[in-house]
Amino acid sequence: AVVSTQSTGKISALEKNVHSQELEGKANRETIMRLVVECSKEKEHTQGHTATISLLQKERDMTMLTKRELENELAEVNTRLTASNDALQSTRVNLTKLEEKCAHLKIALNTPSPTGLTLDL
Repeated sequence: AVVSTQSTGKISALEKNVHSQELEGKANRETIMRLVVECSKEKEHTQGHTATISLLQKERDMTMLTKRELENELAEVNTRLTASNDALQSTRVNLTKLEEKCAHLKIALNTPSPTGLTLDL
């Protein structure tokens, strides 16, 4: 009877241990399944972020290209502006010289000549 009680106690302890291991195994499987689902969700998020990064890089590249084109265009416009300002200054100098020459000619025409004739303009 003593052996039977000890065996029953050992069997009962083993059964409790097996039940405990089964519960732990079930909990581990549930944890693994939950982690697999979380990993899948994170993978989807990562793929979405990767696509967003790629799109932003393309936009950045296009913006940089547009910036370079605008900088080149600005440099060209500045060159043309400088040339136009130089031409304008040259034209002003020539206009001043022509105005002075015209004024001298007017004075010469309004000055009495040795013959006594004057021309009024």
